[in-house]
Amino acid sequence: MRAQLGFYGSTSTYRFQLERVGLDGLQAKLNEKLKAGDLPGVVALVTDEVLEHFAVRATWADLPEMLRAKYEGRADRIVAYLAAPMWHRDPSTLERWGEVARALRTRRPPA
Repeated sequence: MRAQLGFYGSTSTYRFQLERVGLDGLQAKLNEKLKAGDLPGVVALVTDEVLEHFAVRATWADLPEMLRAKYEGRADRIVAYLAAPMWHRDPSTLERWGEVARALRTRRPPA
């Protein structure tokens, strides 16, 4: 995930996304590392703080609620960007992603 975010973040097209969350200057640093072929340097720049803004990390059990907390009212669709590579490595994750999708479709009653 760090490499993927670093790659996208290195492009000027995504600079505004980084700056929007206070990561001014990160795009240029990522771009410099990527142009130099320094993938470990790119990955090192994508800190836990950067991940918190652009990724959701959770156990399978907590994932639906974490996604809901982060995106409810902000998105009407979520794409599990790295799900396909997971399925190829471990076909049992397909069912797990199905459970996450079913849990997200189930609406909680208003508090």
